[in-house]
Amino acid sequence: GEGEGEGEGEGEGEGEGEGECAELPGFDLGNVIYGVGHTLRLAVPCPVSPTSSFEWTKDGQPLVDDGRVAGTLERGLTIEGLTEADSGEYTCTYDDGSKTPTVFSATVLVSAELPATGWLGFVAMALGLSGAALVRQRRRLRT
Repeated sequence: GEGEGEGEGEGEGEGEGEGECAELPGFDLGNVIYGVGHTLRLAVPCPVSPTSSFEWTKDGQPLVDDGRVAGTLERGLTIEGLTEADSGEYTCTYDDGSKTPTVFSATVLVSAELPATGWLGFVAMALGLSGAALVRQRRRLRT
């Protein structure tokens, strides 16, 4: 089931830490939909270098810890009290252990009404403007 924790031990192992990466419990590792007022928890998935630095941005703008936003320089980003304005492309630049900067990105949608259509349906809904434009074009072509 969910929540199989092996205690709270944050043991920093010696050595290179090959395969030592553990996923952060309770954090999402990819595209996700949240309801307004919920808390975003987004984490970079393994592999991650134990010595890595992390830098989170939203829509290309660096995020700053401000009380509501936390973990902008850590592996797990947290944003409390989400609003629809928090929707966007979240990106984290980090080192996965290969010494080259790696970029993780996830699209986050915050909705006042979580639809029952699932992720793809919601994306289609969010991008509904382009769909309406296509329909309009199609009508125009019919003479």
